[in-house]
Amino acid sequence: MKAAPAAQKRLLDLAELDSVVDRLAHRRRTLPELAEIDELSARVARLATQVIAAETEAGDLAREQSKAETDVDAVRVRADRDQKRLDSGQVSSPKDLASLQSEIASLHRRQSDLEEVVLEIMERREAADAQVAKLSAERDELAG
Repeated sequence: MKAAPAAQKRLLDLAELDSVVDRLAHRRRTLPELAEIDELSARVARLATQVIAAETEAGDLAREQSKAETDVDAVRVRADRDQKRLDSGQVSSPKDLASLQSEIASLHRRQSDLEEVVLEIMERREAADAQVAKLSAERDELAG
């Protein structure tokens, strides 16, 4: 079958339009902006994961610091109680006095060691909090 020349012309015009649509669709799929958006989305996802990990670490350190501070307080209270017993004169036996003095000295050493631990945890926590702030700011900047 032969088509009329006008119909053939319309078919050729339609084929040309179809070709233009295909080229435009291909160009749209391969826009450099889309690749950049994909890359930025991946970076935002990675940063979100890093923020969660950093927040978890900061929370763990906060709990660890709280526990260490509680331990320091418990040792301090016990040392104070023993010192009051010693100062009040409730202990009269020289052997008990020496034992109590030794225990107080031991408690002071333990308190000092625990305070060092608290300071070390505080430094690590400060670094973790700074990392959380840095990553959150970077994530928010990318999201913007």
